[in-house]
Amino acid sequence: MPESAAPLPGASPLESAGPACRVTVVYTADDLARGQYLFYRAQLRRRSTWIAYGALWAFALVVFGALQWPLTAPAVVTLLLMALLLPIVIVGLPWLIVRLTARWGARRALRKQMTLPGGHEFAWTAERLAMRSRYGTADVPWKDFVDVAQNDALWLLFISDRMYYLVPRRVLSPEQMASFQQALASGRGMPTSSLSPAER
Repeated sequence: MPESAAPLPGASPLESAGPACRVTVVYTADDLARGQYLFYRAQLRRRSTWIAYGALWAFALVVFGALQWPLTAPAVVTLLLMALLLPIVIVGLPWLIVRLTARWGARRALRKQMTLPGGHEFAWTAERLAMRSRYGTADVPWKDFVDVAQNDALWLLFISDRMYYLVPRRVLSPEQMASFQQALASGRGMPTSSLSPAER
């Protein structure tokens, strides 16, 4: 049995956490849209993203070069221009799509995705984070989150490369904010100073 699958000692944070370590979130379209913006920024930090972008850039150049064959001097100049412009397109187009569609997608998700409306209760200890909604509960050790992204509006706590818990800062009191940041930092072995908002 993997270490992370072993039962955790003690009561669940949902049953034992005090008011400073418990909050209920009702998501808004603005929360979800901001989460999409931050998700894209978090993807740009990953090596796998840049490997995929590099492979796409190389493939596009090979195809374009094959279409221009044989490569005359003007064709080589055009190919070099393509090599310079493609990274802007490859990185910028997904960003533009996110900026243009995130709010529409967030409103649609709140209407269509039945797991989103209603309250989501979060509670935490120094060892783990628990979440409860009308669909059930989850109890995750801090160390099992594969990544953490944040800005001045929210945290994204990744349980895989593409799945995450979204915790808006707006719902936390100053006391809860301090408690949450301390638990997150200690649970992941991070300095508390590293949790200051940095990604916009």
